[in-house]
Amino acid sequence: MSTKAADLPNARVGRHYRVDLHEYLSKEAFRQPYEVFLQGESGPSELEQIGLTLDNQTGEISGVPTLSGHHQMMIREQGNTSPVATLLSLLVNPDPRHLWKELPSDQSAPFPSTDVHFEAYDDTSTPIAAASVRGRAHAHAGGFREDAFKVLYEPNTDWSVIAVADGAGSAHLSRRGASIAVDSATRHLREALNAELGFALSKEIANSPNTTTSAILKPILYELLVSAGFFAAQAIEAESKLIGCAPKDLSTTLLLTAYRRFGDEHFFASFGVGDGLAVIVSELRETAKVMNNADSGDYAGQTRFLSVSEFVDPQRSMDRIHFETTPDFTALLMMTDGVSDPLFGETNSATHSVYDAWKTSIAPFVRPNECIQSNGQSLADWLCFYTPNHHDDRTLAVLWNRGK
Repeated sequence: MSTKAADLPNARVGRHYRVDLHEYLSKEAFRQPYEVFLQGESGPSELEQIGLTLDNQTGEISGVPTLSGHHQMMIREQGNTSPVATLLSLLVNPDPRHLWKELPSDQSAPFPSTDVHFEAYDDTSTPIAAASVRGRAHAHAGGFREDAFKVLYEPNTDWSVIAVADGAGSAHLSRRGASIAVDSATRHLREALNAELGFALSKEIANSPNTTTSAILKPILYELLVSAGFFAAQAIEAESKLIGCAPKDLSTTLLLTAYRRFGDEHFFASFGVGDGLAVIVSELRETAKVMNNADSGDYAGQTRFLSVSEFVDPQRSMDRIHFETTPDFTALLMMTDGVSDPLFGETNSATHSVYDAWKTSIAPFVRPNECIQSNGQSLADWLCFYTPNHHDDRTLAVLWNRGK
C-alpha cells in the first residue's frame, strides 16, 4: 500500500467547516469504498470525535469542529488493486472567545468595583433597566470594571435622570472617578430639577412644548446640565486631593440625560464630555436621534475626559447640550463606547445605521419585560456579546416608553 500526504484548509472550533476531498484522493477512490479515521497517540479513532463526518457519496468532510489542535486523518481506499492510504493534516484553530481568561479582581484594593452591576426601575410608564459588565480585556488581566452608571427618578417632579461614565483605561483609579461622576452629576441635577430652575424649565416646556426654541431653553439647560457636569468635575478634583492622587488618575467620561413627559409630548435633554452614545429611537418613525457629539482627543482613537478645565469655554459647554421634544419614542439608550463602538462603529453620526443596529442587534434581545423582571440581569447577560477586537467594559441604560 502506498501512502501520500496533504494539508487540508484550516478549520475553527464552533464554525461550520466543509472540504471536498476530490483533489486529495485518487480518482479510483470515488468508485470504491473507503474508510477514514483519526491518527492519535492512543490509536485510531472516529472522525466524529472532533465534530466532523465524511460523506462517501459526495466525498465531502463537513461539520462543526469541537476540538482544536493539529489532527492527522488517514483515509484508506479499499477495493482498489493498488490500495492507497492518504494522510491528511487538519489544523483546527481554537475559538478566540475561549482563549480569554476570567480572573477575579482584587476586592481588597482601594475602591473595588464589582465585575457586574445591574438595576431596574418600574415605578412609571417609562421603565428603566441599566447594566454594566467588565470587559474581556480587564477580566483577562484580573482588572476592575471601570464603567459606572446611575439612575434616579424624582416622583415630586416626574423627572428621570440617567448618567453613564467610562473610566479611562490608562488611569489606575478611573473606576472611582466614574462612580463619583455619575453619583455627583445625577444628584446635583435631580436637586436642581426639583428647585427654581427645574420649575422654570418645566413651565416653558409645558406652556409650548412644540415651539420652545433653543434661545429660550438652552440658557436654562446650561444652568442645569452644565452645572451638574461641572459639579461632578469639582467632586473628582476634591477626591483627588482627599486621597492624594492626581486628578488625571480619576479620569472618566460622563454622559448625562434628563427625561420627562409633558402631556402627549416627551422631553429629553443631554450633556456629555467624552465618547459614548445617547440616542432616542422611534420605531413608529423608524428614526434614531443622536443626542450627543462624541469628543475626540489629541490622537486618533482618544477621547476627552471630565475635568474642571473642560468648562473654561462657555460656548463649548453650550454646544454639548442637546434637547428634543417628540410625541413618540420607543426607547432612550445611553451607553459607553464599549457598546456603541462594536454596534455602530466609532463614528456614531450615521443615524440610519444606529436605527438599523437597534432593530437587528438590540431590540430583539433587550426586551423591557425581561429586563425589568430580571432586575436588569438579562440586560447584563446580553452585554457579554462577542465582537472581535472589542473587549472594553460595557454599560447600557435603556428607558422604554410604554405609551400610557
